[in-house]
Amino acid sequence: MLGERVATAFVSRTDNRAQDADDRFIFRTTDGMLWFDADGKGGSAAVQIADLQDGAALKVVDIWGL
Repeated sequence: MLGERVATAFVSRTDNRAQDADDRFIFRTTDGMLWFDADGKGGSAAVQIADLQDGAALKVVDIWGL
């Protein structure tokens, strides 16, 4: 159940904007920043939670403990 919820909450994009209410973890591919958006698209701004090294690739299976 939890893994399924995370799978729909993760998105890789060239910016850090959620596209809908399901987008909570946003990996910005242009610079390796990982963002968390508490409410998906809408009221609260996304918060940077990680800065990965240049060229890093992040997938939903890499996010644990949620």
